[in-house]
Amino acid sequence: MWSARYGDRRYYWFIGGGPNTATALEAGLKMSEASHAPAAGFNCEQFLHGAWAALEREDVVFLIAPPGPSYERCVAAARVAKEVGTPVVALVREDDREIAPLAAETIALPEIDELLSPILTIVPLQLFIYHAAVHRGVNPDLTRSDDPAYGRARSALSL
Repeated sequence: MWSARYGDRRYYWFIGGGPNTATALEAGLKMSEASHAPAAGFNCEQFLHGAWAALEREDVVFLIAPPGPSYERCVAAARVAKEVGTPVVALVREDDREIAPLAAETIALPEIDELLSPILTIVPLQLFIYHAAVHRGVNPDLTRSDDPAYGRARSALSL
């Protein structure tokens, strides 16, 4: 299971392009919120512009790359991560030939219009985040509100 392989990574990178930029941003936020793990979501261009320099082998990259205009930049992101030695979990179409060979794991996506793909791509990411939290011994529903300091911090927020 992915949570056993990737649940204790140093940092979680979620990268997507086009409409899946929002998917990557949401997954990064939820990973930090639910698992209390350092994580971030990036647009593939933003990642390639320089954020990749912070990659370490102890990290994991979740690359959301269905076919579309940003696919080639996602290929570049996968190549960068592979060269650094960071494992890539790629959400790609079932017949993908460019990113899949660079990935440690793939999540096969059916053929779907890129604009609708976030509906499909967020589900496996949310499942990973939930299981990673459980693997880390964290209740993903509490946002640390069971810890007095975090409970006080949350009560000071107005969302």
